[in-house]
This record gives sequence, structure tokens and C-alpha cells, in this order.
Amino acid sequence: VQIQPPLPISGFFALFWLPSMALHIAHCGLFNYGHFATRRMGICPFFYGETFYGWMGYAMRLTAKAALLHDLLKPAAEMCGVVLWGVDFMPHGKQSLLRIFIDVPVGAATTEDGTPPSVSVEQCVAVTQQVNALLDVHDPIAGEYTLEVSSPGWDRSFYAPEQLRAYVGCKVALRLINAMANRRKMTGKLLTLTDHALAIAIDNETFNVDYSNIDKANLIYEP
Repeated sequence: VQIQPPLPISGFFALFWLPSMALHIAHCGLFNYGHFATRRMGICPFFYGETFYGWMGYAMRLTAKAALLHDLLKPAAEMCGVVLWGVDFMPHGKQSLLRIFIDVPVGAATTEDGTPPSVSVEQCVAVTQQVNALLDVHDPIAGEYTLEVSSPGWDRSFYAPEQLRAYVGCKVALRLINAMANRRKMTGKLLTLTDHALAIAIDNETFNVDYSNIDKANLIYEP
């Protein structure tokens, strides 16, 4: 297991590591913390498919691989005292990316100085070790891949409707599958949630959006 980045500051570093960090920021946002990454090799046959699991935040049509990994790795996070917020699996030929987001449990106690609880680097390392052990046993990914474990960040993506309940009244961004009012992107205040849809306010107008029409949703951080 190799902790990244392993390269010194050089022309090779600038050429390859900096673009990879830019890609990480693009996917994870600027405010993810406790990031921990390893590179691994899998040998079992790879399978890929799409399954509809209701609305799943980062990708509504969750791949069968991502669903498998989520169910497989959820106990590993719980063993470390955190919850599995979401799993992204991005196959890229011989170099795939498995990104795991963990968060503190709902109702976790505040710290001694009164600040809200947050995921620590130590918890990211512990989850990485547990995940590595599970992947060694089950080996669900073929070829070389990078494992990343981090918090969801302040600009977190949402993977299930119940994750949004704590953010009613906050600003969120939606990317839709089918346009509404000639919009495929919506940014506004999250008003309410029902079993099948959410309500979002944009410029004094309210839109009811079915979960099944949401391709991606994330929180807009406002300090």
C-alpha cells in the first residue's frame, strides 16, 4: 500500500500530480478534509452495469459496482465510529478510482471547545485500513485502482433523500435529468422534502422536483 503523493517536487510532479489534485478538487470540492489515499491492485473479474436505486445524489443511476461496494464497505465505516456517507467508483481503464466519503454520526457530541464534531485524519486512516482488509478478502475490483477516503466536505454531494433533511433551509444545487422551466441546473433554498420530491425556492418561485429527476445534488457552502 502506498500513500500518495509519493513523488518529489519535480517536472514529473508538476506534470502528473498537480493535474490529479486539480481533478480531486473538481470532484471533492475545496473543503474536504482528512483526505487519505492509497493505490491498490485488484485481480477479480470486473463487472459493470446500471441499476436504479432511487435517487442517489452523485449519480442517480447507481452502477451495480458502486452499489456492491457501498453494501460491502458500510460495516467497515461503522466499525470505526463513523457513517458511510457515499461511495463513488469511477473506472478509468487500468487506473480506476474508488472514493469513499465518511461522516460523523448524527447526534455526535461536540468537541471540548464547543465546535461541531468532524471527521479526523485518524478516522480516515482507520477506515482505510478496514476497507483495505475487506477489499483483500472480497477483491471486487479488477486492475490497479486508487482508494481515497475523506469527509464529504462543506460542499458535500447528497446520496439519498434522508441526507437532505438536516439541510432544509440551506442553499443547494441540483442537476436534473429532464429540464424544468427550461432549466437543467437549479440553485436555490431547500424548502421541504416529501417521500417522492423536494421543494426548492429560486427567485421567489418554488419548484417541486421528483427525486427520480435528480442526477446530482450538492450543498452550497455559505459561511
